[in-house]
Amino acid sequence: MYAFGVSPERVMTISVTDAIRAASRARRSRFQVAPKVERTLDGITFASKKEATRYATLKLLERAGKISDLKLQPRFPVEINGRPFTTYTADFQFYDRELGRTVVEDVKSLGGTSKDASFRLRKRAAELSHGIVVTEVYE
Repeated sequence: MYAFGVSPERVMTISVTDAIRAASRARRSRFQVAPKVERTLDGITFASKKEATRYATLKLLERAGKISDLKLQPRFPVEINGRPFTTYTADFQFYDRELGRTVVEDVKSLGGTSKDASFRLRKRAAELSHGIVVTEVYE
């Protein structure tokens, strides 16, 4: 008779199976993410396929001469009363020659992080602190 009425092989099988399930749950993101191969362009891995697609579009516009100074992941540190508060990181920043101004863009999915309160707070703090306007792009 086995302890607790279960054979040692069965106990080991259950614990290995549970460990595999737990490991696969731990790796999952709360957002659906495309495979890394589909999100990589010019050797750069983007957070989403939408972001990679927008990058490809901006590279074409830069080649055509409509925009210049394309920057990826520009950071905007925000200070309040001389103390660091937060840092907002946009997806793209570039100079639009037709508009005659610098554009800061953040690529968003419908119903994703654009509704997240912490995103809205960091975005608004950066806009007020740096005098920028962040354009949310839904491609």
